Amino acid sequence: IPLRPPAPAACVPDLRNMQGLFQQPGGPFAVMVFDEDALGVHVGVIYYQPMTNPKDGAWGITDRFWQETRWGSDVTSFAWGPDGDTLFVATGEVYGEACVFRLHLRERRAERFYPPAGDASPPTSVSIVAMDAGRKVLTLGFPDSEDPAKTVKVPFN
Repeated sequence: IPLRPPAPAACVPDLRNMQGLFQQPGGPFAVMVFDEDALGVHVGVIYYQPMTNPKDGAWGITDRFWQETRWGSDVTSFAWGPDGDTLFVATGEVYGEACVFRLHLRERRAERFYPPAGDASPPTSVSIVAMDAGRKVLTLGFPDSEDPAKTVKVPFN
């Protein structure tokens, strides 16, 4: 399985045919991408770097892999947050929930980020197109919509 070095941009906008480990820029984590062809792209998070203590937040030296169906299935893209503790993961609707999740890495806690709960017309698929780390804005696209060129800018803190 290839280890991919940290990308110059924090966003990986298209995961098709990209199986491997994607190292976090300047951090201890990596995303493991499993491209299962017709079964979709699935991901998990690994505490990849050596640990200096038996525990680091919710991670331990014998507990280094985290994957949940709701954010780890039918993944279209991901982006590392500029704080070093956040990972945004976008999913489609076939095996996923067609939304973006914000993962708090040290705590191993995930929350739905977009669209807001109760959205009357959720997308069928969402993709993280870009991230402006300085302005703290994600640009999201909707590849399966009637207007695949449509994007939305969503701020985060």
